[in-house]
Amino acid sequence: MNTPDVESKQVKASNLSSPLAIAIATGLIGILATGAGALIQSRANLELERQKFESELILKAIGTGDQRTAANNLLFFRQLGLIRDPNGKIDQLARAHDSTIPVLPLPITSSPLFGATVPSVIGLTLARARQTLLNSGLQMLDSGSTQNPNAIIIQQMPAPGARVTPGAAVRVSVGPPQ
Repeated sequence: MNTPDVESKQVKASNLSSPLAIAIATGLIGILATGAGALIQSRANLELERQKFESELILKAIGTGDQRTAANNLLFFRQLGLIRDPNGKIDQLARAHDSTIPVLPLPITSSPLFGATVPSVIGLTLARARQTLLNSGLQMLDSGSTQNPNAIIIQQMPAPGARVTPGAAVRVSVGPPQ
């Protein structure tokens, strides 16, 4: 005859080996494994996006055409924590007084990070000046009503070389065609 203690152990053992308990345990393990995999994948994706952001930022920082400006940009981004530099290489390069800092030429198009450079449109026709400004990410406002698209730009504001926000307007004055 079975004692109550033995019977409860047999019931517990049979409950743990039932197909339903095994299915529930397998499902829970599957859910936990899926969650762990998703967490690992999301962290890897986050790190990859961070590396892409840093790479793009470094390329923009050195795309100045000037080594000193590029060095200052790199130091600025590193000090803000936008660029990681665990070995201090950026500091070493930026503080060096030789020509070790890589530099890319100035970008032709505008950049939301550094702004747009106003091109010179003085001497161009109204139509060509408008296209030149559009290619630089800027808009054109002509002072006065101009019916002749061959009119020549004689003055502009802001001046050529000025840095403005992308999409800014450049006011031009026109003269008769020459």
